[in-house]
Amino acid sequence: MAVYLSAISADVTGKCYDMGQSRVRFRNVDYVPLDVIGDALEAIPLDQFVTTYEAVRSAVRDQKKKA
Repeated sequence: MAVYLSAISADVTGKCYDMGQSRVRFRNVDYVPLDVIGDALEAIPLDQFVTTYEAVRSAVRDQKKKA
């Protein structure tokens, strides 16, 4: 999602962005493309998001137990 938002936000706002490992940081709240974020959130049904989130969390917990 961060990669998608970073590519889209640069096109929409024309402003520089600061991208971390899993996030896009904006220097000013006025630079945040709320319509783009809304479209991205709207694209994934809630049930699918929750299922994916739970699967990822479970996999992370399993990896920590093995370590």
